[in-house]
Amino acid sequence: MDQKSTHSAVLLEGPWGSGKTFFVKKYLRDRAARLAKQPGSNGGGFLYVSLNGVRTTKEVNDQFFAQVYPDLDHPTARLVGSLAVGLVSSLTRFKPGDKDVDALRSLMVDLKDQVLVFDDLERCAMPLPEILGFINNFVEQDGRKVIVLASEAGIASEQRTSYDRGKEKLIGKTIRVGSDAGAVYDLLVDDLPSGKAQDSARENRSGGLAIFNESMLGNFRSLRSVLDDYDSLVSQVSVKLAGSPEALRRLFFSMLAFGMEVRAGSLTEADVETYLLNPAYFAVEPDPQETRVKAVTGKYSNVDWSDTLVTLDLLLEIFRSGHVNVAAINAQLDTHPILNRATAPAWRKLWDWTRQTQSEYQAAREEFIDDLTHRNYRDPAIILHAIGLVLDLATHGDHLVGEDIATYFERYLDDLAAAGELIVDREFADFPYSAYGLGFHGKKQPLFRTLMGAVFERMEASAEFEAQARVEDWIERRIAGDGTSAPYDDWAGGGTFDRTAVLQHVPASKFAGVLLLDGRLDITLWVALHRRYEVGDLRLMRSEAAWLGQLRREVDRLVDLMPPPQNAHAKSEVDRHFRKLRIAFERHELDLDSLMANPATT
Repeated sequence: MDQKSTHSAVLLEGPWGSGKTFFVKKYLRDRAARLAKQPGSNGGGFLYVSLNGVRTTKEVNDQFFAQVYPDLDHPTARLVGSLAVGLVSSLTRFKPGDKDVDALRSLMVDLKDQVLVFDDLERCAMPLPEILGFINNFVEQDGRKVIVLASEAGIASEQRTSYDRGKEKLIGKTIRVGSDAGAVYDLLVDDLPSGKAQDSARENRSGGLAIFNESMLGNFRSLRSVLDDYDSLVSQVSVKLAGSPEALRRLFFSMLAFGMEVRAGSLTEADVETYLLNPAYFAVEPDPQETRVKAVTGKYSNVDWSDTLVTLDLLLEIFRSGHVNVAAINAQLDTHPILNRATAPAWRKLWDWTRQTQSEYQAAREEFIDDLTHRNYRDPAIILHAIGLVLDLATHGDHLVGEDIATYFERYLDDLAAAGELIVDREFADFPYSAYGLGFHGKKQPLFRTLMGAVFERMEASAEFEAQARVEDWIERRIAGDGTSAPYDDWAGGGTFDRTAVLQHVPASKFAGVLLLDGRLDITLWVALHRRYEVGDLRLMRSEAAWLGQLRREVDRLVDLMPPPQNAHAKSEVDRHFRKLRIAFERHELDLDSLMANPATT
């Protein structure tokens, strides 16, 4: 680079993400700063062009123009050339599109004493002989110093022969990029804004480098992106995180390993949802995808995938969009024992029992047993965490609730159900493979699955009890003249009780009186019935079909008591609504008329 003239270009060759761009820009900036201090030096600047997607040499000139004349730059970089043409045209006789205008624009770009860098050669949309010939003009005709960056592995096979011929003419020296990971890591960390994230990355240098090497990806571009995301997260969320070196370390290692694999396409959103957030413990044999995910995550010795401090779905959102969901992340940090041991619930403290001191474990154990004794865990997800912990600790010799774990939790659930305190959580019941971002201890034990079934059975019973009370209360208020429509959202499609079989417990005569209140059909309530059965929960449909038969008889009785012309209109409308109900059942291969006529078959 310090020679007065050259007769060939230099090629920096290496795989994508190997640090070529970072290296050459840093080298040239340092060189320019060094030369600027020398008397009589012209500064030794450089112009950088990315050939990614470039289709014409005009686009290359546009990029040069934007750098040489930044005052004429435009927020949309690809319009710079057009603006230049407009400016030239306004000052001369030339019109946009004239070949002389392109020539004049090229003359305006002063390339004297500039090193020219052409990056992403393999991603250029022009035929390679054409772009290589264009670059060669700067070397042979103008005597410019040129550096070309390329990943030869990315060059299409059909262009390989022509590339080799052009390379032989243009390139005088090829440098294979094999950057020292430690040196690049230090440079990237130094580029971070000073703060806790930068300090943490420096303090955990050896662990961070171990993760980078274990990834076997060698992608410094991904490393830089993950470091930036780590800094963004740490700078925005609760200051409690920045105050805990251990929490920062665990998060840093998790983000580094996960981010590298996400950017490489080795871990997808589906992988996160299916295997990492919600490990499928029902499978007897792991499927091929699960085996693949385990192979990816198993590379990292310093990463605990079961507790990444911030759940992987929230980290994935950062990697994909750059958005840091501050509220959700802070909610997770606020309950994590590593940051808030004094206020974290006992079950959450005990979940990390393998990382605790003996005194920490004993304190969490006593608090946990006290919570069980007083039936403080009412959320089905937390109850399953408690069951899993008890099972897991029993296998390690600590029997928290005695030897008969099954009987203990059956009584626990019965007590909550009898008191009406078991929380109904339909969303969790649909996908009960993890909760609060944590997998379940003891999940592979047969008794865990048995007790999970018991939890959901009691939850269903609680849902029926609560739904029945609410529907009956609504009916009484409706009959009394209260115009509220409260239950529509509760038990129609998408509501709290849309899959809770409850209407069979409501007197059909009372419900019919609301459907046909004072001779007028409540259309909204009829529509809610349609939506309820369109959802397609077979258990609910079978449980309530006989009740629908009773309801039909009660509605027909009320219609028969109506005087004309209302009775004829009401009969027609009732027939129409029940036809819609039949259609809803038929969509799920159920015969409503048969089920209504033969209650024993439900």
